[in-house]
Amino acid sequence: MRAYDQMDEFEYFSILTKKAVSSDDVPVEELREYLLKNWDNRKEISAKKCEEVVYSIFRNLYNCEIHYTTNSVYSKDGGIDLVFVENDTGISSAIQVKRRQTDKPESVKCIREFIGSIAQSEYNCGYFVTTADKFSRDASIEYNDSKENLKQRNIELSLIDGVHLKDMLLRTRMKTKGLTQFENFIKDSSCVYWFDIKDKKRKFLADEILEDMNKL
Repeated sequence: MRAYDQMDEFEYFSILTKKAVSSDDVPVEELREYLLKNWDNRKEISAKKCEEVVYSIFRNLYNCEIHYTTNSVYSKDGGIDLVFVENDTGISSAIQVKRRQTDKPESVKCIREFIGSIAQSEYNCGYFVTTADKFSRDASIEYNDSKENLKQRNIELSLIDGVHLKDMLLRTRMKTKGLTQFENFIKDSSCVYWFDIKDKKRKFLADEILEDMNKL
């Protein structure tokens, strides 16, 4: 392990020993780093921080704006916690977040409720995100059986379990660090062009480069 990796791990571990992982006061960036190294401890984070982590993941991965549907995680939200709006297309998608504190698979009941919420809403796209490792067999069957009916109504749903969520979190870290390293390299190379082009174009070029780097 490289020296700065050791320092990085010690830094976040020392911070989170002073602030309980379950606290709503833990900064989301520190919590994200902690979860990457201690994913099994995701059961200990609060429902509020879980929403914030999901919020930050979607915002980092997609060119979008995220909005809360209520002013509190404990308020009734009609089955939809977050809404993300793609900046390029203006398309809005609904997100439901479930923080789980057991090892049980995500139940079919919650999937049915989310499908019902989307069907009655203004959104044509939805993401059901759970920290559970997987969805139950009945939940998967319900999801697959509903696909055709939802497609006819121009509705698309995606299920994201804890395994997929961790992968998304890792991708955001690679993307953020990779972009920073690349920008520093360009800056050190005195390439003014990179900083003159528009943000969208710069992000597009950086994404292409990161994709090529991941194939190496």
